[in-house]
Amino acid sequence: MLTIEQVKENLEADNYYLDMEILCNYLINWNIDPVYEDEDEIVYFDRFAVSKLSEGIDLKNQGNDDNYIREYLNRDLQDISPEITPIEPPDTYVQDNNIVTNHLAVDVTTNTLDLLAQSLSKKISKNVADQLIQADVFESAVGAGKLQRDNELLAAQIDKLISENKKLIKKVKELERECSSYKQVMGSFYVKKQFI
Repeated sequence: MLTIEQVKENLEADNYYLDMEILCNYLINWNIDPVYEDEDEIVYFDRFAVSKLSEGIDLKNQGNDDNYIREYLNRDLQDISPEITPIEPPDTYVQDNNIVTNHLAVDVTTNTLDLLAQSLSKKISKNVADQLIQADVFESAVGAGKLQRDNELLAAQIDKLISENKKLIKKVKELERECSSYKQVMGSFYVKKQFI
């Protein structure tokens, strides 16, 4: 499974240098359809699309028009593709009170399995992300982090206030001792008790 950017890189590896706009035009004009399109509208192509593009570019370089190239590439596809035959159910019969079935083989390509695995993993990831968002796990974690930070700031401010309060208590005690060493003589005139 290749995104359109990976298709472009594969073509460049084969010395076909195109800009994205021309590549998209070729895909549309020559009816080269993607194999898969996901929920985000990202399209995926297979290696067969890359080989069709290479062949189409060669035909274009020989001077052929888009209609001829489209017919040539699609005719090629019809000639190559095998006929689709329906799968018949396996034969079953009973032998010694046991059900016996003939074997049934299903041909599944790697691309199909890869496509299924990617779509399943995206759905699972999306469901897990939705459940986490609905459970407010992130918000509660962020809220707890903010509360812890606020608590740390408040604890630091309280420690600072306690140390300042201790300094003020010492200063008040010193001032009270000093104030008690003075005696009022008259009005607002005080004299230290040592001199009396």
